Amino acid sequence: MNKIISSPGKIILSGEYAVVEGQYALSAAINKRIYIKASNSNIMTVSNTKTGPYYIQIINNKVLIPKDKNNYFALVKASLQTLINYQIKFQKYNINIDSSKLYINKKKFGIGSSGAIITSLIYLFLNSHNKKKYNTNFIFNIAKKAHKLFAGKFSSGVDISTSLLGGLTYYNKNSLPKIIANSLFTSQLSIICCFTGQSQCTKMFLKKVKKYKQKNPIKYIKIIKHLTLSSNNISNCFLSNYINTTELNCAIKENVKILIKLGHLINISIITKEHNNICKIAQKYNSYAKPSGAGGGDISICFIKKTDTKKIIHELFAAGYFSFEAEITQLGTYINL
Repeated sequence: MNKIISSPGKIILSGEYAVVEGQYALSAAINKRIYIKASNSNIMTVSNTKTGPYYIQIINNKVLIPKDKNNYFALVKASLQTLINYQIKFQKYNINIDSSKLYINKKKFGIGSSGAIITSLIYLFLNSHNKKKYNTNFIFNIAKKAHKLFAGKFSSGVDISTSLLGGLTYYNKNSLPKIIANSLFTSQLSIICCFTGQSQCTKMFLKKVKKYKQKNPIKYIKIIKHLTLSSNNISNCFLSNYINTTELNCAIKENVKILIKLGHLINISIITKEHNNICKIAQKYNSYAKPSGAGGGDISICFIKKTDTKKIIHELFAAGYFSFEAEITQLGTYINL
């Protein structure tokens, strides 16, 4: 029997770094999805649109993909290893992963491809036995553990919550995600995602932050308080019944200012030259761009009047930046039999 499992990518509207420190982030599932095809098999293989299939072996409760020399399928290994660690039985499949919608020219956008893939895999394997039904909270917690096994202690779980549930979620890593059902801001504004042209390494960024935190705990706590406050101000703008764009732009500008300061302290460009160029274009349309991602983000996002959507996308393309209008999808992870 063939199955198709799909999860959406995500953008973080606010709190992209504060969430790592246990504060809230507001994130949105968007209409860029990954797809996994799975067919029943006596053996397990994995492939993607570029490479494979490779055989998956389980020896002494350890997941191995011997021919995957470049570790392309580390997400698959982490997902299966987590299930084994928690003694959860699963069906064997031939798996094909298509995450091409979350990449451009072989570079990831930074819209949650790893979280979407792990969420889909865990969802597939936990639904492979009809004898036991797992609730959403259980699926979330197992997928979160799998992502932590893959990414280390730097994983907050925000990618997992957004991909699994869809829509808008308000989340911190110490509790279950909250679904935001009544936000009306997308009826007023378009979300424009603009790829900077470079994929950021969030793990490297967070390692530098940790090093600074250990050496300068008092200064670190102070800047995190400011960052959390500015992130909460952005969230409050989005969660209100009507968005005051002046207040939103001021909140984003303040947030970016603090991220620049943090970048200077840890000696890394959180707000890159490309982000600044994108922001200058956004300002022509009475908007202000911000990164989406704890490492400065691979993309900038800005919030534009509906009537200006095509104009700004055209101008961003002309400046050499791939851009698209992100639509929030209410459809989280699903499986078709």
